[in-house]
Amino acid sequence: MSIDTRSQTANDDGGRMEAHLALPERGHGPGLLLLQEIFGVNDYIRGRAGTVAELGYAVLAPDLYWRIEPGIGVPYTEEGLRRAFGYLQRLDEPRGRRRHPSGRRSRCTF
Repeated sequence: MSIDTRSQTANDDGGRMEAHLALPERGHGPGLLLLQEIFGVNDYIRGRAGTVAELGYAVLAPDLYWRIEPGIGVPYTEEGLRRAFGYLQRLDEPRGRRRHPSGRRSRCTF
């Protein structure tokens, strides 16, 4: 099965959050939100998004570190692990979990 992958952008808080989007061959399907590990949206996350898209799902993997440094993809090395923990410590979780103006918790704005 062939899949389509691309970068998808969402505007929020005066900034632009990028996300990796993987679509199944038919171009649509049930949606799945794939959250990154502490290493960011790296080759592993993009690969898993592709694997799940091959099963017929539309998969979105947002860059949760976009306010710190957009496009982070840290390798699985000892130095990479140190970098990843540094990014994780700087992540503003309360800001990312804030409520939508309607009162619903329906936004992922890390």
